Amino acid sequence: MNTQLGRGLDATANGSTRERRQDLGVRALGALHGILRNGRVHGAANGVFDGPLATLGVGILELVRDDGSFELQIAPDALFLNRQQIRLDSAGNALLGLVRAETAGRGIHGIAAREAVPASDLRALVSLLSTGTASSMSEHGDPANPLASLRLVIQRAAVQDPLARSHDTRLTDCYGHAVLFVDQTLLQLRAGAQAIPVWAASRVVQDFVELQREAPLRFLQLARTKAGGAAYWGYHGANVAVLSIAFGARIGMAKRRRHDLGMAALFHDVGLAALPIDLLHKDTPLSQPEVAAIKAAPLFAARALLRERDVHAAALERAQGAFECHLDVSGAVPIGAVGRVLAICEAYDALTTTRPQRRAFSHLDALRLLRTELAHRFDRKLLEVFPSVVEPLA
Repeated sequence: MNTQLGRGLDATANGSTRERRQDLGVRALGALHGILRNGRVHGAANGVFDGPLATLGVGILELVRDDGSFELQIAPDALFLNRQQIRLDSAGNALLGLVRAETAGRGIHGIAAREAVPASDLRALVSLLSTGTASSMSEHGDPANPLASLRLVIQRAAVQDPLARSHDTRLTDCYGHAVLFVDQTLLQLRAGAQAIPVWAASRVVQDFVELQREAPLRFLQLARTKAGGAAYWGYHGANVAVLSIAFGARIGMAKRRRHDLGMAALFHDVGLAALPIDLLHKDTPLSQPEVAAIKAAPLFAARALLRERDVHAAALERAQGAFECHLDVSGAVPIGAVGRVLAICEAYDALTTTRPQRRAFSHLDALRLLRTELAHRFDRKLLEVFPSVVEPLA
């Protein structure tokens, strides 16, 4: 059975609450992302879901009070709350792509309610979004544990070969998974994990390599997606992977070598998991001990990468590249090819993203800084080629 969102209150009829719907829509999207992200590794009863579920529950309550209903629709190319399209920035659109890919795969295209939702429904939603395996799932959820007040927007579609999907859909899905992978890896390392799920990253990077070959310009455009604050590191890792794979293709690296670049790019900042979160987001000048701690982070990244059970040549090169991309090419330590490529890509993405200490530089200003003030850090020949790689991002 399909829930028809058209039955809800027309958002245009009540302009006084449009901004409230906008805010609640963004918050609901963030809550769904948090549920999906943590649902991969935690059971529904875990306290990690308390925050996202509280956000979602309060949002439902507020909109039911104001509009008489809460109807969130995850459309193919937009997000609607009570028939009002929610404005999303580039980071929000990437988040929507990730949420849509996960929920649509379970046949769920939204949620709705006409009254306050009990905690039991919200907790059941975690299970439905995490697994979605009930063969007869309807708008009431799993028949074995039906929802009391919350309703699902259900649309069962025929199983589709992933290779038959449009490049744009595949690009968005793959990019979202890369962001999720980096975020989850940092969380796991902070929680004391002793190994990185390299096999999962390898599948994401392999998709990146294939998509770059099939749609090079659209693939490169993914690097336009930016996020600040706590979300920065996931998007930064994904962007450096995109840029480095495109760079590797431009300089004629073999497919296997481009895969090596992408793997090292995703992992290059995981050593930051060893640092206090407050330090990473500090917007005032750093003390000498804080600077020293940040400079030591690449060593933690290399150590984390070398925790694989069987250390092989590719793992060693990933660890080496993750460490060396933060070094100065003019220094005493020889830097390998992976580290030299990553260093330029990492610096470009960092410069073009707003950070706690400064605003983002424009594309042209970032290239100017790479060629002037920061030029001593990079391989001169590669630096000459790089502007032609990122020219479509101007």
